Amino acid sequence: MTDNNVDESSPWVLYSLYKLESLVITNTGFSNASYDVFHNLTHLRSLNIAGCGLKKIKASLFKNLNLLTNLNLDNNELEIINNETFLGLSNLKKLDLSWNKIRHIHNFPFMPSLSEINLSDNRIYSGSEINLANLTGLQAINLKSNGIISISSSFFKSLRHLSNLTIMTLSFNKIKSIADNAFMFLNLKRFYLVKNEISQIEGNAFENLQNLEKLVLNSCEIKNVTSLFHDSLSNLKYL
Repeated sequence: MTDNNVDESSPWVLYSLYKLESLVITNTGFSNASYDVFHNLTHLRSLNIAGCGLKKIKASLFKNLNLLTNLNLDNNELEIINNETFLGLSNLKKLDLSWNKIRHIHNFPFMPSLSEINLSDNRIYSGSEINLANLTGLQAINLKSNGIISISSSFFKSLRHLSNLTIMTLSFNKIKSIADNAFMFLNLKRFYLVKNEISQIEGNAFENLQNLEKLVLNSCEIKNVTSLFHDSLSNLKYL
């Protein structure tokens, strides 16, 4: 139902389509839909609600979508995520929240199946504003183009015990400095920092990334990379 003028009452028609497995509702006026509009779509596996002007996700909106594995909410106006936003999505694997206005993620419900989250092009300036501790199966996170200025030693505090997290993208931010031990307890294998303003990297900034295989620092402003090359990056294959 792309590029239509779906009003507040129209979504009721979805109640009878209980065998649907994939649904696309993009560029419509869907922001006023009832909180139970998806409750009968128990076979749904893929849902795309992009460009619908959503400012807030009503509690229990996705409660009955237990089989959903792919959810796309890009190009909306979401600002805050909390532990009720995605309640019921226990089998979700991919979540796209790019191109919103997200500043804070207070918490997620326990979502062990979620392996990939896209938070690019939002307004997350500090690691203290995101809490992803309940995403225990997370493998990849994209924080591209968020206006991040620096990475302190506590920036990724809520990610430190996510042992499956191996891919991180921080490209196209405004990162100027990376502190010592900034990536403590992270198990990254691929790390993208393209197009930042990095002029200072502390000597032990990458010390804890023993499993890192690929580090991409293209189009940054680094003048001295000597501090990067030490025993802790012994598994690095691509630089």
